[in-house]
Amino acid sequence: MRKLLGICCVLAVLLLTGCCTKHEWKEATCTEPKHCVKCGEIEGEPLGHDFQKATCTTGIHCRRCGMGMLDGQALGHTWTPRTLDKPKTCSVCGETEGEPISCTKYDLPVLSKEVDSMRFTPESIICGKNGEDRIYIYDYDEKLINTIDIATDESCAWSQCVIRWGLTETETAIVTTCIDSSNDCKICMYNARGEKTGEAHTTVVLPEGEENIKPYNLCASRYVSFYPSSYDGNASVNPLILVDVQENCLADPNMEFDFETFVNRNISSCQDAPIIANQYAFIRARDGRYGYLNKRYSYTEALYQDATNFNSAGYALVSNDGKSYDLIDLDLNVVGTACVEGDKAHWEGDTVFVVRKDGVYTYYSFK
Repeated sequence: MRKLLGICCVLAVLLLTGCCTKHEWKEATCTEPKHCVKCGEIEGEPLGHDFQKATCTTGIHCRRCGMGMLDGQALGHTWTPRTLDKPKTCSVCGETEGEPISCTKYDLPVLSKEVDSMRFTPESIICGKNGEDRIYIYDYDEKLINTIDIATDESCAWSQCVIRWGLTETETAIVTTCIDSSNDCKICMYNARGEKTGEAHTTVVLPEGEENIKPYNLCASRYVSFYPSSYDGNASVNPLILVDVQENCLADPNMEFDFETFVNRNISSCQDAPIIANQYAFIRARDGRYGYLNKRYSYTEALYQDATNFNSAGYALVSNDGKSYDLIDLDLNVVGTACVEGDKAHWEGDTVFVVRKDGVYTYYSFK
């Protein structure tokens, strides 16, 4: 009887104190201490949060429970530009995006022998031969896909041809003019495959003493203009003929325009037209060096012994020694060091540059 009474007393004590004969512990978390899920007994303290600093992709947060701070924004990537060797890369975490810059070399053995000039578009190579009033259009396998006669009939007294650069395949790439002895002018427009996109007619009245006109290739601009052959690039002089290559028709040559509309005109020291967002003008300095004029702030960004215009992908070749060329991007970062050897380079349309070395020309595409 006494033994039974003792057991009852022990059970009563256990029930009154809420203790377990065997605890079932739940480990401590950031906000709760280690405790028994049966009886609630506590052991120790909560762990507290273990906050991790913000990274490129995550804000400040606890390593254990994932709780984030109210103001814990991700830092974002710090990108370095892609180069010929590596893709666009975050300098903090090393994450990459896209592919390295591609370089394609075109030897073009057939065209190099058969034609005297080449201009590149995304889908074709537009070529000319000295002494011929004809344009030849090839694909990149050097297969002839079309021809265009600039002088369209025997009454043509003289003719002109303008090839626009940095085009998409749907844009007008070629503008030809044919003027007869009565000063009647026929203007034809063609896309990069030599397919006619428009035709117009007008009468050209030449100023006294002038014998012909000359074109101004406005490249990425909407217009191609034609001036008297003695025109000196004065921006206040209206052209004799103004061709709207967006609408494939003639525009009013007396229309009012601001400088930005015609920013690609060859004036002053500007040698050619920037193809990318009108960010720079390509210039030749008085000392013979080449470089880039920042159009927004009107100062020269950099000068080199030789340089090219930017191609349609936003890259240019520059040389400081006249022996090899670095590749730069639109922020003037060097993204390819000594990637091409040569003594002279030019942009030849789309993404293509021609580089001369020892009298031999080689064509490179960077994109």
